[in-house]
Amino acid sequence: MRKWIRDYFGFSQKEANGTVVLLIIMLLMAFIPLLIRDLWKEQKPFYSQEPALDEVLAQLKTTEKERKQWPKHNDSDKNIATASQRFHFNPNTVSVDSLQMLGISKYMAKRIDNYRHKGGKFRVKKDLKKMYGFPEELYTQLYGYIALPDSFERKQYARFGRDSSRFKRNFDKNKFAVVAFDVNTADSTAFIRLKGIGERTAQRILRYREKLGGFVSKDQYREIYGLDSLALAQMLEYAHIQTPAHKIKLNTATEQELKHPYMPYKLPKLIVNYREQHGAFTKIEDLQQIKILKSTDLEKLKPYLSLD
Repeated sequence: MRKWIRDYFGFSQKEANGTVVLLIIMLLMAFIPLLIRDLWKEQKPFYSQEPALDEVLAQLKTTEKERKQWPKHNDSDKNIATASQRFHFNPNTVSVDSLQMLGISKYMAKRIDNYRHKGGKFRVKKDLKKMYGFPEELYTQLYGYIALPDSFERKQYARFGRDSSRFKRNFDKNKFAVVAFDVNTADSTAFIRLKGIGERTAQRILRYREKLGGFVSKDQYREIYGLDSLALAQMLEYAHIQTPAHKIKLNTATEQELKHPYMPYKLPKLIVNYREQHGAFTKIEDLQQIKILKSTDLEKLKPYLSLD
């Protein structure tokens, strides 16, 4: 074939070879599409798999529908408990285990217990519903077993007739009336009766009073940590200073006994060293010889110091 091309067209040997290769390529390009089409026909068309795909999609839709019907694992699941016993209970005193026996979930029972430990009180039945996430349906079931009044309105107690007087005594306002008291001898109850002061604040007042040795001025109430304006106003009005504060014997007290909130940390040790070197103090102002004591601190300390 190359000889015929060379003789017919007058091509050289190299040109004849190139022509043959070109013809072969052109033939391949002409027949390859036909070959591919025949092979494609032998394969199963993609659309023939549509029934199988439809079946898979239907299965997925069924699974999704069932999943939506399952209970969601959110915070409300923690409040669901299996049905259990029924008995009368007081939310203020009932144990965590007993709450769970009533059908209250462990999570909710602990939340109620934490609320009580922080000073929270349940006064009427509906207070239980105020616990975040408490199931409405469970509250309805337990309503008749909650050992608390429905409300504080008098009409709720009218059915007790003459015996209703005992309820009036229980809620006698005079029993909790705020009266003036001695701030240096009062216990926590006196402070808690004041508006704006709870159990923790009352204990904080007592601890600060103990550190001071007693209050000598009402201005010191402003130094109590966490006392807001309402509580401070109540203290200024009702907490009077009647009992004198404890005094520190400047010439005989030990280093430990000399410690006071108004003294710099190192001052008690320096006072003891001063006494050992110079003898007893003849007047309280001699403390100014100790350079770390500011004059303002000395003025605050004077009511707590004694030379006896």
